[in-house]
Amino acid sequence: MLENETVLAAEGVTVQIWPQLRSFFNGLGYNLELDDEELGVIETAWKENQEELVRDKFKVFAEPGQESGTTLLYVSHRGEELVPQGDKLVWQARSRDAALERRVVERIETALNGGGAADPRAPAPGRTAERAPAAAPVAAGGPQRSELISAGGGKVYLALGEQFNDAWGSVGVALGRTGAEVDREDRNRGLYVVRLAGVAPKKQGVFSKLKFWGDDAYQLQLSLTGVGDNTEIVALNRDGQWDTSEVTVQFLTRLNQELNAGN
Repeated sequence: MLENETVLAAEGVTVQIWPQLRSFFNGLGYNLELDDEELGVIETAWKENQEELVRDKFKVFAEPGQESGTTLLYVSHRGEELVPQGDKLVWQARSRDAALERRVVERIETALNGGGAADPRAPAPGRTAERAPAAAPVAAGGPQRSELISAGGGKVYLALGEQFNDAWGSVGVALGRTGAEVDREDRNRGLYVVRLAGVAPKKQGVFSKLKFWGDDAYQLQLSLTGVGDNTEIVALNRDGQWDTSEVTVQFLTRLNQELNAGN
């Protein structure tokens, strides 16, 4: 296995998961340079971030797993940055972005376990989606456009019934209503970096005790991924790992409530 390669075991054979992989990368805004279902290879084109002067691409190689009806996915990443060379800027390989690799692999796993690119909330065949504790109810007569979903192991995420472009704006507005402070926005990466005040989770009234913004501020990253007509929202910690803290779950519950209140 290569240094910048991660192996992911997926339920289903290649022909079943291939449309989901294709939809996943298209939802992230990546064009596909290579899309060969028969060979089991997907390779994206470069996607540039003009603000940070970097670009990224991913490659997925699929092969049958040892267990019948499973597939092994080898996910690799390449990154480059613009650097001065004389009076010009040229693309040059940059240091490995392990957090980005891990984030994308986790999102692939979530999308596949969710039962398809079109609906991230649908359970995979033979499995039942596990619901997280419900947020405060929305007004009667109004369907929920956002739902808090448990991915198991203490991991939860928001499934928002909007395409990425609409969801980006909706989340921005909802964040303002939660009182969270947005430190940085990166639309190309689908990332909001927000700050919450550090709170002892066992104390009652988590949000009533938030002091915006003391030295104990807690920073997290909200990663938005467009998957078909829906958008998944995952909270990551400073290291780019799935944040499962009680404060973060409470915050996602509040954000879910605000997204539905704005329906």
